[in-house]
Amino acid sequence: MPDIRPAPVTEPRLRPELMLQVSRALNFDPEEFAKRHLEEFVHLYLRVDGMLVGAARSADTIYEALKQVKDVYTTADSLSVQFENQLSLAYEYLPADMETLETGELVSRLIQEAPRLFLYTAQPGDTVEELLERFAMTSERLQELNPDQVLGAIDLSPGEGGGFGLPEDLELSEDQLADLRLLLLNATGTPLEPGTVLTVEQVCPLLVTTTVEEQAITRDATPERLYEDDPTMFRGQQRIVQEGTAGMETVLTRTVRRCGVPLSSTDLSAVSLGESTP
Repeated sequence: MPDIRPAPVTEPRLRPELMLQVSRALNFDPEEFAKRHLEEFVHLYLRVDGMLVGAARSADTIYEALKQVKDVYTTADSLSVQFENQLSLAYEYLPADMETLETGELVSRLIQEAPRLFLYTAQPGDTVEELLERFAMTSERLQELNPDQVLGAIDLSPGEGGGFGLPEDLELSEDQLADLRLLLLNATGTPLEPGTVLTVEQVCPLLVTTTVEEQAITRDATPERLYEDDPTMFRGQQRIVQEGTAGMETVLTRTVRRCGVPLSSTDLSAVSLGESTP
C-alpha cells in the first residue's frame, strides 16, 4: 500500500472549557465526551493529486479501496503494482452536508475513467500506426499534441540523407511520390525513431497504475540475418535471397504497463529449445 500516514487531529472543534461545561451539563465523563466528539465529527479524507475523493470513518476503509483498485491490474505475472498519483490522507472535520463513503463507493470514484495526457518514449520497432491503435488515438490528435514532430510522413528525399536513399537523378512526379509513400506506408508503417518522446492521450482511471510483469514465453527464434550489398536496390530496401529456418526458444520478458496498456518490453534471458539456421 502507499506510504500515507494520516496526521491525527488532537484539537477538538469546541474549546476545552466549553467541552467541559457541556459534558458536566449532560453528566458525561469529560474524557469520554471529548473522545465521542472526535469520533462523530472527525473523519479521514482521501485526496488524489490534491483533489478530494471522499471521506471515510477509518483508514481500513480507504486501504481496502486502494487494494481493490490494485487488484484490477494484478495478475499472476505481476512483480509490482504502483500508483503514479500523489495520495494523501488527513483527519479533518466533516461538514454537516457531507457523508462518509464505504469501500465500494470509494472504489467507484477511484476507477472513474477519463482521457489523460502522458509522455511516451518510442521503443525499437514502434510505428505511428501501432501507437495510434495502442492508445486509441486519431492521427490528428497525436499531431495536435506534438506540433513540433512530423508524424505520418515518410522521408523520400533523394540522396544519402533521405530516409530511403532514392537516387539523386531519379525524377518522380508529385503523384508518383504520393503513390510510393502509400506503398511504403502499407508495407512498413510509419517508423518512429527510438527514444523520441511524444505526448499521448490515454483513457485511465483517476488512480493511474503502473505494473511490472515478468513472463516466460515460448516463441520462434528468428534466424540470423546475413546481409550483402546490392547496388540495384534503394537504401533501406531489402529482398530475401534465401529463407532460413526458425528455431524455438523460451524467453523471460519484462513488460511495463500503464493502466493495462504496454509501454515497454524487454527480454531478460533466453533458453534455446532448437537452433535456427540462417
